[in-house]
Amino acid sequence: MVEKVDVIRRLRMNQSIRGLVSRTENPKNRRMLLLRATDEGEELVARLRERRRGYLSEVLERMTIIELSTLAQGLASLARASEAQEKEVKDEHS
Repeated sequence: MVEKVDVIRRLRMNQSIRGLVSRTENPKNRRMLLLRATDEGEELVARLRERRRGYLSEVLERMTIIELSTLAQGLASLARASEAQEKEVKDEHS
């Protein structure tokens, strides 16, 4: 758990996020803050995501069909392993 004082200190240390995040007191626990992206913060995230998608598209365009197929197989294996891990963790906490 992060205390309100810690968050305020960290936010003051990182002036670059001013205007990107709003903070309000948590009505259920006044020692904590609720952080939300402002409209400007949401727009920045959207722009960064689009730039990342564009970069990834350019990288994938450089790959051969065989490389793309290998990547797809690897990603499918990663997804299966991730799902198995999530199930295992969920079962441990049940």
